[in-house]
Amino acid sequence: MNPRIQVLGSVRAWLGDQELHLGSPRQKGLLALLALAGGQPLSRQHLTDALWGEHPPTRSANVIQVYVGRLRRVLEPHRPARGQSRVLPAVGDGYALAVDADAVDALRMRRALASAGAARRDNRHASVRALLAPVLNEWREPLLGTAFFADQQLATALVEEHRRAVVWNAAAAIAEGDAAEVLTALEETATANPWDETVQALRIRALLAVGRRADAINAYHRVNQALRDHLGVGSGPVLAEAFTLALAPGSSEHRQPELPEPFIAAQLPARTGQFTGRTGELSALKAILSGPADRTRIVCLEGGPGVGKTSLALELAHAMSSRYGDGQLFIDLRGHDRSGAVGQSEALVYLLRSLGVDESRLPSGSDELAARYRTAVSGRRLLVLLDNAAGTDQVLALLPPTPSSGVIITSRHSLTALATHHSVHLREVEPLSTVEARSLLGRTVGEERVAAGRGAADTLVDFCEGLPLALRIVAARLVADPDRTLDSMAAELADEKERLGGLSVEGEARSVRSAFQLLVCGSQGHQKQSGGCREECSWADGVGRACRGTQRPLRRPFDGHQAAIDSRQPRLVWHSRPAATYRVIDAI
Repeated sequence: MNPRIQVLGSVRAWLGDQELHLGSPRQKGLLALLALAGGQPLSRQHLTDALWGEHPPTRSANVIQVYVGRLRRVLEPHRPARGQSRVLPAVGDGYALAVDADAVDALRMRRALASAGAARRDNRHASVRALLAPVLNEWREPLLGTAFFADQQLATALVEEHRRAVVWNAAAAIAEGDAAEVLTALEETATANPWDETVQALRIRALLAVGRRADAINAYHRVNQALRDHLGVGSGPVLAEAFTLALAPGSSEHRQPELPEPFIAAQLPARTGQFTGRTGELSALKAILSGPADRTRIVCLEGGPGVGKTSLALELAHAMSSRYGDGQLFIDLRGHDRSGAVGQSEALVYLLRSLGVDESRLPSGSDELAARYRTAVSGRRLLVLLDNAAGTDQVLALLPPTPSSGVIITSRHSLTALATHHSVHLREVEPLSTVEARSLLGRTVGEERVAAGRGAADTLVDFCEGLPLALRIVAARLVADPDRTLDSMAAELADEKERLGGLSVEGEARSVRSAFQLLVCGSQGHQKQSGGCREECSWADGVGRACRGTQRPLRRPFDGHQAAIDSRQPRLVWHSRPAATYRVIDAI
């Protein structure tokens, strides 16, 4: 028998008709965290951070294990003492709660909102109200009786989803002439969200629809003045339209409110031409992003320069775009740019503008911007592609707070720390196989030309070491010079000292050298942190000298520099996991 779990209001659970004793506030908090994860595993580190913040107990992992043991006994009273837990199994270095989504009230709310959103787009007002009625009846202030969560995004997201349900239900009721039924809920929501112009505009329309025109006009003036006093801005178009309607005695009081439709962004750059291989990887990644809407869907593609992370991300994003009908956002975070990475506030402003938010009405502080962004994306079906991330701190504020969205992140650095905050699917992007690399060369240059220089083609593939960037540069140079033979190109790249110079087009605008130089020396921000690139380059040179001229792998540990190697891996070296070895990329 599956337990039923309530996180709206006090955190409670039942087996059949019997309410369960869930223990201490932190133990309840642990259950709530796992319930809201929708079946996704949460690591012990994530649970520790959420339950204790910056001051966890010395043996927090043991405490969590005790909590889990107690919850298992409560949720599965008939499970044998040493039997494997079906409801709360250990997964990796964490735990998951394996209950039906219908058994958790907050997950029912999320599914109802998704269905109501589709009905709303088709102007099926009665369906919207029928879908949202149970959600509104079940609503209580969430996560009561639990320990303080260090990360309040869970509660904030639930409150925002409830606000959206109130707004959609009210708009449908006004359109059907039933404004009186929703006026009280609108008044309460307007009081809790004094700066939310959509809620305030609906309240004015509801007052107007029940014949309280004077109250509607006075409500507008109070809100408009409050916006000027506290935010320094006047009313926006939604609020102004409601006021105009209130001033027009002959206007229709029961027409459907013109709520601001979310701006549908379609920002994905074009797919990379002649994308080749990675069939298995794409299938696995598509399965993740096609998962249930009550599960977190964050994919992080890690790998060295030129290995094809962005190409794979774009291929994946285009293939999945139809599943995310509220838009696709793309931002290059320039985590490896010489001029420095994109700052958090700059990224948030860009994304909010992309969602149609008026920049002149945005707050200036990064925390307020992050809150505004979470509000703008909460509950929406967005696909967010964060390209070239510098690290975990750069992307944390850019992740949607609810699992209705999907996120794809690419980075040359390991973002393992991100998994301590969210359930993330980390994938290392490897170089193309020899077969895939030869196929890419043939599709780009022409199969007949490659067949005519078969031996040279294999040599070029070997020189490029499966790096799509290097292969595309070689192909571009051959396409630009139709009379050049593959043997000639192979002869040019045979000299290791000159090879990097040959793997470039338009000077250094597109080259393997520039990609790896950015990695070794880093951006301006990285140089400031590390004291410049001399130490980095010396490290790279040392590893190169240690391996150059020998086929022997570089085994762990390397003169006490294991941490340094791991921090740059996958970077200048490829890591062979089964053999626990590293090898410098010959192309550089």
